[in-house]
Amino acid sequence: MSESESILPGDSVSTLPYKIIALRHEHTEQDFRCSQTELAKFFRDDAWKSEQLGLSRTFVLLIDGYAPVVGYYSLMMGRITKTDLPKGQVPTMLAQLPVAVLGKLARDERVPKDKKAGAILMVDALKRTLAVSTEIGCTGLMLDAKNEGLVRYYHGNFGLDAVGQTRYPRKMFVSVADLKASHEAGQSDSG
Repeated sequence: MSESESILPGDSVSTLPYKIIALRHEHTEQDFRCSQTELAKFFRDDAWKSEQLGLSRTFVLLIDGYAPVVGYYSLMMGRITKTDLPKGQVPTMLAQLPVAVLGKLARDERVPKDKKAGAILMVDALKRTLAVSTEIGCTGLMLDAKNEGLVRYYHGNFGLDAVGQTRYPRKMFVSVADLKASHEAGQSDSG
């Protein structure tokens, strides 16, 4: 990751006042629309169940004047094999490493892309990963990018690297060490 890449751009991604809160059951009863039907279906039918069973934690983005739920993401714990990572990226003797997994991320299609709902959600997921890494074993954040455009987006905007197999969905990863370095660089720039 180059020094010019910014993993944690903070709240500068949007000038609108917004909040991200933990999913509540009433959120899933809202009219969430997404062009990817499986993401809308997960939110409507499975997000609350997964929350209740402790399988994942879902967070919703709320912006006054837009859809009741502007977007959401779900985080869970998982693992990545050491052989999927570039040599030396995460120093360890373990064959499998604990990671936060970004399982779902979606924006309501009625919200314009220029509001950067996806970027706001991604930044929050990265910050939560960094925070949880101080409490439990967590070496980074992993997600599956469905196509080459998303690989470029996550790499160029958030510093995730494509790892493992070369077919899609493509596994991507950013280490906690890189998140910490970016966070510290961002704090020194603003202070």
